[in-house]
Amino acid sequence: MEQYHPYIRPQENGNKTDVCWVTLTNEEGVGLLVVGMPLLSVGAHHFTIADFDPGLENAQRHTIDVRKRDLVTLNMDYKQMGVGGDNRWGARPHDE
Repeated sequence: MEQYHPYIRPQENGNKTDVCWVTLTNEEGVGLLVVGMPLLSVGAHHFTIADFDPGLENAQRHTIDVRKRDLVTLNMDYKQMGVGGDNRWGARPHDE
């Protein structure tokens, strides 16, 4: 579960691609099973997305501003586009 990397500017990270299935369980084995058909991208953290980015405002948060919570958030996506495009709204990454 320790997938978080404390970047100086807090941001979502630790996403895993081409995941067949993922389970999140407590000490007693009770939890959640998610199965991809065919595959998923997933990430789990002890933070919420709002902890990293409060929305339209640029809060200039730093690592010390983000505190581990007593919860787990699971982000599931069919696919994600990684870093490398010219913009954040659809340009494909460059081949190089």
